[in-house]
Amino acid sequence: RFSVVLDKKVLTKAKNLKFILCNATGIDHIDQVFAEKLGIQIISLKNQPLYLKKITASSELSWALIQSITRKIPFAFEDVKNNRWERERFLGMQLSGKNIGILGMGRNGKLVSKYALSFGMKIHFYDQRDIKTNKNFFKHDSLISLLKEIDILSIHLPLNDNTVNLLNYKVLKNLKKGSFIINTSRGEIINEEDLISLLDSGYIKAAALDVISDEKNFKRNKLIKYSNKNKNLLITPHIGGATYDSWANTENFVVDKLIEKLKNDN
Repeated sequence: RFSVVLDKKVLTKAKNLKFILCNATGIDHIDQVFAEKLGIQIISLKNQPLYLKKITASSELSWALIQSITRKIPFAFEDVKNNRWERERFLGMQLSGKNIGILGMGRNGKLVSKYALSFGMKIHFYDQRDIKTNKNFFKHDSLISLLKEIDILSIHLPLNDNTVNLLNYKVLKNLKKGSFIINTSRGEIINEEDLISLLDSGYIKAAALDVISDEKNFKRNKLIKYSNKNKNLLITPHIGGATYDSWANTENFVVDKLIEKLKNDN
């Protein structure tokens, strides 16, 4: 999975490798261009929209993080474990009536929108594609327009050349002061130095992240160091798709795809 980086150095040594199986949609931990050059085929969940409709683990975690950070759940629990019972220290924000911004209205973005609707939230989104959604959702024609209107930003973008550092200081300052950020896509989409600065100043109320940059060397990450001293940043170790049922289901899917390919080739 993501902890195993299949770069040019590794792939060069894999003389007999013909297939790489990955039960995920994001395969940026694999050097896809070099793999193709070597004739190695990658079988993943990428471009499998019909099948992925029944895989909801990542979007469910996004919603769990939204509730955790707006109601300060993990920090309140830590306080109770330290023998305190001070509810006034953990006043949160109710979701009903608030504006949520979905950045990337793909499978996970649509599912999070569905959850938000059931909580009585107003749904805003930005996606460069022509997306069909609920007629009551507000589609923005730019990222900046989206950010200016929302209380919570939920990120659901793929990582590519256009999205690396997409959310930097200049862009994020378009959020209303006191906004929340949720990221379950890829860490590199947010400029982490800028996020720390905005969290530290209080401009961004809090953030919940399931992803960070360079996860293989997570101990060096400044966000984790910041979270050790502050109560407005929640980080989980890329567990979005990590449930027993989703892993079993998706592992079987990519193996079945391989078997089908081998049968067809013969």
